[in-house]
Amino acid sequence: MKSWNKVWMCMAAAALVLTALPATESYAEKKVTQASEQKTIKLKDLDKKTQEKIKREVRDLSGLSISEADVDMEGSNLTIFFKNNIGNMMMNKNTKEIIFLNLRLTFAQLDKTKQNKMLGLLKELNHKRKYTPKQVDIHKSSGQTRISILGEDFAASMADQDHTAYIDYAYKNIDASIRKNAEAALKKFSNGGNPVLTKAQLHKFVNKDPKMKENSYVWRIDGGDEEQWVGLEIGAVTGKIYDVLLKKIDVPDKDKAYADLDIKKVKAAVEAKSKSLFNISLGGYGVKQESKYGNKFSFTKKGSPAIEARVDLKGNCFGISLLPENGKRN
Repeated sequence: MKSWNKVWMCMAAAALVLTALPATESYAEKKVTQASEQKTIKLKDLDKKTQEKIKREVRDLSGLSISEADVDMEGSNLTIFFKNNIGNMMMNKNTKEIIFLNLRLTFAQLDKTKQNKMLGLLKELNHKRKYTPKQVDIHKSSGQTRISILGEDFAASMADQDHTAYIDYAYKNIDASIRKNAEAALKKFSNGGNPVLTKAQLHKFVNKDPKMKENSYVWRIDGGDEEQWVGLEIGAVTGKIYDVLLKKIDVPDKDKAYADLDIKKVKAAVEAKSKSLFNISLGGYGVKQESKYGNKFSFTKKGSPAIEARVDLKGNCFGISLLPENGKRN
């Protein structure tokens, strides 16, 4: 899985925890009636040292001062739900270690320096337009803090090791040369088919971790219909094709079905697409099946770009990605 996918999963998980919180009044009423069963107390009922640690963590992360919260005492952790539905926290009862802290703010509540950094990520994509974020999510866990902002057709996310941003566009409104490359690649990959492309997203992702080596500035384009989803990634600078996927339903009767795929036939099927799209032959490339029960295959050769591909039970390649050795896709 690409690193930026993990970033968006992290953002989505944090948002899910926040949006799952009930409205303040109904939540409080429910907690009152179930207090004896769930051992729920108020923040003020905790010892002073623990109270101050909770308040300090929130203040240091967001600048907000909190005074009221419900605390669920069940199990080995404290789960704290802040008043006005601004977020939650989990803390180990014994060590007082913060397991996670989620906060939802308005953009105005975010300090000016962070506001400018987040907007800067979006302006790198399009400096001409104005951005009005609808919400800010801050998630802290495992020593990492991630700030994410979300608008009607854009989002940005920043942590210590990476940052990412995207803007949505209607496919018809993007540069004609990008559309031409996308349609030509799709025609080659779908053996003459003509799936309709409808949406585009200008996407930038940078990972500062030297082990990850990923820096992408691409158009992510998709379309299709109820029977088949189509997705492509094209370099925003070079117009180069990096990824094509025709998503189809391919559920084997048994999990072990993919273990029976002939590796030589798989390599031949992938090579045909690799030559057509990337002008890369797989001669000298090693191949590895990610899982003997899965349809994802990796092709690597020292000093050459890596290829990842997906192959169905009939041996047809329905997804392929080009991964440059330096991790740069633009």
